[in-house]
Amino acid sequence: NLLTECFPLCISAFLLIYMGNAPKYAIDTYLTAKDQAYYTYLFMPCFVTNLFVGFALQPLLVRLSKSWVHKEYRKFIKLCGLIFAGALIISTIIIIGGAILGCPILSIVFGVSLSAYTNVLVVLLIGGAFFAFAVIEQVILTVMRRQVYLLIGFGIASVIAMLISGILVKKFALLGAAYAYTISAGALFLVLAFMIFMFLYLEKKKNK
Repeated sequence: NLLTECFPLCISAFLLIYMGNAPKYAIDTYLTAKDQAYYTYLFMPCFVTNLFVGFALQPLLVRLSKSWVHKEYRKFIKLCGLIFAGALIISTIIIIGGAILGCPILSIVFGVSLSAYTNVLVVLLIGGAFFAFAVIEQVILTVMRRQVYLLIGFGIASVIAMLISGILVKKFALLGAAYAYTISAGALFLVLAFMIFMFLYLEKKKNK
């Protein structure tokens, strides 16, 4: 039973990794090894948002689960809003900080000049914020015991990433890779958000 319940989470995690790597596969096809290295350097700060959001999310997981199990929907929605508000504040600080200091710091760390790629870094950080929001939504849907529906959201976003990565990288180079990452992350965020609202509505309607 545990394997059955968790299998959708396993597939979702695999597709999440694929979505992050799809632009890299396109860079391998259309650009140079140097471009691939630069993209890897610029991509690293995207994990910072997920890291900080994870710190904020973990202490609230038990409260979130209890409020759902006990059908305290008002409290559940309030906790979800609190988590997203915290994630939005963290993401905004990281994006602004990355736009100002990101490329100079990365240039020092990796010993290459990345000053010409500030726009790529900002787009990637926005994509990282969407991914962090999607991870929160993944947790919320799991708490709601709707994790099997994650496969729909991650499936749609993965197909989008597969279809647009090559086209955008071929046309816009590294900026195209950043666009592909952000668009697929944004699509995932929107699909999972729609599912959460839909299941909340159905649950409240059923209990009425």
